[in-house]
Amino acid sequence: MRILQQGTAAYVQVGPFISDSDGKSPVTTLVSGGQLTNSECLIAKNGAAFAQKASSETILADETADGWYRIHLNGTDTNGCGRLRLSIKCTGALSVWDEFQVVSTNVFNSLWAGIDVLDVDVRSTDIDAIADAVWDETRGDHTAAGSTGEALEDIAGDVVNLDGAAMRGTDSAASAAYVAIMNSTLQGYITALNDPTAADIVTALFAKTGITAGGTASFEDIVQLLLAAATWNFELDGTNLKLYDDDNATLLATIPLQAAGPRG
Repeated sequence: MRILQQGTAAYVQVGPFISDSDGKSPVTTLVSGGQLTNSECLIAKNGAAFAQKASSETILADETADGWYRIHLNGTDTNGCGRLRLSIKCTGALSVWDEFQVVSTNVFNSLWAGIDVLDVDVRSTDIDAIADAVWDETRGDHTAAGSTGEALEDIAGDVVNLDGAAMRGTDSAASAAYVAIMNSTLQGYITALNDPTAADIVTALFAKTGITAGGTASFEDIVQLLLAAATWNFELDGTNLKLYDDDNATLLATIPLQAAGPRG
């Protein structure tokens, strides 16, 4: 079966025409003798009834091979895709017939002419257009029972109608109570961080060194106190170490100093 392009004119080579008298000799004079004309050329499309072909172009005898002729088919003869049968019966020769397959221009150019690609080939498909079409498709058109579209529709409806408070449920009360406890605890820590007074610090220093106001202290005790009280104002009057508040006037503590010599 030969291939023809839909809606396109073409000459088709048909034969050989054999003499009906001996069944073996090629007949080469059918056109010149007037036996083979367009009226003897019938076509049937996709199994329909035979009818004379539409083309009126002259039939040509093929000089390169005995008994072969070239029959012209025009765009009307090939206007539909599918099977096309050509049947020719003329005086002096046995009947000749041939079958053709008429295909679309895209198929013909892709498979035979080699100047196109089939439409089903992804190379001729705009991938971006496909993606846009998918994302822009109306969801409601794809919600048949049991389909993925129906499931997506249900999910979309649930998201729109979400109740945040209802989703938290009893956890909401528990969360509030926990926050209240944490706030109270943190507030206690913050209150405890209030700036201590200078007197509080002196008392703390004494507690750390084991020295009491009015008591005696060794040289090592004095050094320890001096290091601890480096940010305060103090003076030595020969027998006592006096610590003053930041105002240089308020006496915080007087610490008697032990006389030089062995401590016993």
